[in-house]
Amino acid sequence: LQAKSQNPPSLGTLAVVCHMICCLPGSILGESNIQQILPTMVAGLVYFSKNFKALAQSEMISSKPTDVLSIILAALTKILTISPEYVTKFIGVIIPSLLLLSSSTESSGMYIPKQLLVFQCLETIAKHTQARNSILREKDQVVAVLSALVDHPSMIIRNAVVQVRNVWYILA
Repeated sequence: LQAKSQNPPSLGTLAVVCHMICCLPGSILGESNIQQILPTMVAGLVYFSKNFKALAQSEMISSKPTDVLSIILAALTKILTISPEYVTKFIGVIIPSLLLLSSSTESSGMYIPKQLLVFQCLETIAKHTQARNSILREKDQVVAVLSALVDHPSMIIRNAVVQVRNVWYILA
């Protein structure tokens, strides 16, 4: 599975695939295409979550890598919203990756939109009934990581963190 690979999928391919997910209706993409695209998207998410610091430092040269992260997060948000059943088998990989991205020490205002997308994904996942067991296994870790972010310097992030943490906290 590409999601376990240390090497990133090609950023160009990843950007195109995620952009297609964002822009095309699910009916045009088709169920089998979404299921084929998903492992590549998850691999990209895992790669960015593990290598974000290095990529953020290289952003001084080019913003393209972290722009791809925005597209990945937007595509994940869409799939979680329209077809959450496709993501079920990846929940155990997606949640830890989102937590790594949410707790990034990147304090730049440029990163706030990415963090908000991460929080949106986490909130949507919490409402995913088909993956309830996987979600409950991650609940304590999610609540702990989000609790550590409550004192973030940005009020927008603090408000989003409290909202998402509350959604996860009341899961049963």
